[in-house]
Amino acid sequence: MWEGLLDAESYPCWLIGAQEVEAPASWPDPGASFEHRIGAGPLRIPGSTTSREVDEPNRFRLTAGMGPLGEADVTFELDELAPHRTRVRMSERPNEGMVRVTERIARPVVERVIDLRNTGSLRRLRDHLVK
Repeated sequence: MWEGLLDAESYPCWLIGAQEVEAPASWPDPGASFEHRIGAGPLRIPGSTTSREVDEPNRFRLTAGMGPLGEADVTFELDELAPHRTRVRMSERPNEGMVRVTERIARPVVERVIDLRNTGSLRRLRDHLVK
């Protein structure tokens, strides 16, 4: 599971909204960044993602830039429950730009949308890794 979270070029396979990722050889070292596109269908927004903390195999933290929409801090926390069985928690907090303003105004709605997206993404990650 840990390797799947660190493989940025696999993000479009499981992370809802991620598109066109090309990570540098230094990824996921803290401070390493890559450019990408986010969106759905024909809507594509340029962004960048920066690794902030790598605490193998328990925690991975990054900042996801969404171009003109702002950015969010994203944290993955992993708990090994048994061999080949890991619980992954994904939390996301808008911290800048339009997404932060929207979150301040409509927090319950924004939190629900983020929760649905992240739950779906984690489901897709599991399916992607189990193949």
